[in-house]
Amino acid sequence: MVEKVFLIKGRVSQNILILVLLTVLTGGCSSTNRVRILWPLPPETPSLEFVGVYASSGDFTRSEADLWENALSGKYETIFNRPFGVAVDNEGRVFVADNLTKEIKVLNFAEKKITTFGFNQPFNLPLDLAFDSSYNLYVVDGNRNKIIVFDQRGVGLFEFGNEKNLLAPSYIAINDKIERIYVSQGRLHQISVFDLTGKYLFKFGQPGVDNGEFAAPQGMAIDSMGNLYVADMLNSRIQIFDQNGTFLSSFKFIGDTRYPYENPKDLEFGTDGNLYILDQRKALLISYTPEGKFLFAIGGNSRTTHPLGFSSPSSIDIDKKGKIYITDQLNRRLTLWQILTKSYLSKNPVNERDRQNILKLLE
Repeated sequence: MVEKVFLIKGRVSQNILILVLLTVLTGGCSSTNRVRILWPLPPETPSLEFVGVYASSGDFTRSEADLWENALSGKYETIFNRPFGVAVDNEGRVFVADNLTKEIKVLNFAEKKITTFGFNQPFNLPLDLAFDSSYNLYVVDGNRNKIIVFDQRGVGLFEFGNEKNLLAPSYIAINDKIERIYVSQGRLHQISVFDLTGKYLFKFGQPGVDNGEFAAPQGMAIDSMGNLYVADMLNSRIQIFDQNGTFLSSFKFIGDTRYPYENPKDLEFGTDGNLYILDQRKALLISYTPEGKFLFAIGGNSRTTHPLGFSSPSSIDIDKKGKIYITDQLNRRLTLWQILTKSYLSKNPVNERDRQNILKLLE
C-alpha cells in the first residue's frame, strides 16, 4: 500500500508532512524497493535524506528492512525516557543525556551497542552536551548549577560553576580557538562565559526585547569566524554576537504563512554552512542561511509520533560527515538525517529514478 501526501501549492500539508515516502511496495520494505526520502521535494533540489529513528537496542541490530517497518508502525521499545542533549565524538559515537534517568547513553553505531557513560558521576539533571577539540565531554547539570567534564573513557576530570555565575544552566557551546565556553541561562536571560579550565570570565545579556537582550536564551552555535548565534527563544529570533558578547545582528524566526515558527530551541551549523534550527513548540527542523534567509522546514508543524516528524525536539548536533542527530523528548527517540554533501552524493547519488519514484507517490 502506498500512503500519499497532501500538498498545498506544491508543499506538503502542515498536518501530514511527507508521511509517505516511508512506504511498503509489493508487500515488503527491502532496501531495493524502498523509496529514498529526500527533502525538499521535487522540483526543488534536495538538501537532506532521511536516515532513520532510533529508540531501542533492536534498532541497531535488526536489518534495514525491519528498521523501516518498525519506523512505519510507530511502535518502539524505548531505551530513552527523556532524551535531551546530544553530541557526537570523533569515533562516531553518539552521546545522549537522559534527564529523567539521570544518565548519559552512548550509541555506538559501528559496534551496534548501547552503553552508559560516566556511571560513577551522580548527575542531577543532565541537559546539553558538547565536546572540545580534545574530545573531552562537557555535561550541563541544570539542577546542580555545574558543568562536569569527562575524558573519552568516562573518567571525570573536573567541574565548575556555582550559583553566583551559573544559575539553572541549559545549553553550552565551546570555542576552542579562543578557549572559551558559553553557557546559556534561560531563567536569568543571560549567557555566562568561562575559559577551558572553568574559570569564570564574564557574562552578557539581560531581560528584554532590544538588541543584545534576551527572553529565555537556549541553544547556541559558533560560526567559522567565531561569532556566537543564540536561540533567543521567547523573542522568536536568532541573535548574533562576537566572541566577546558584543551584539552584531539578528534575524526574526517567523517563517511564512505555511510554517509560522515560534520558539527556536537549539541550533547548529551544518557542513553545508547553513543553520539548522529546532522549533520545539511547532515541532520542526528549519534551515536558514547564516544571514537569516529561510531555506526549508521539516515536520508537520504540530506534534506527531510519525518518524518523519517530531513531538518535542530538544537538541541537535551535526558531525563532520553531515549527519544530523536530533533528540525528541516526548517521542523518546533519536532522529537522523543526512546532509547531501559532495562526499555523500559521490557514494549515494540522487538519480532521475529517485526523483521519479517520489513524484509517483505524490500523484
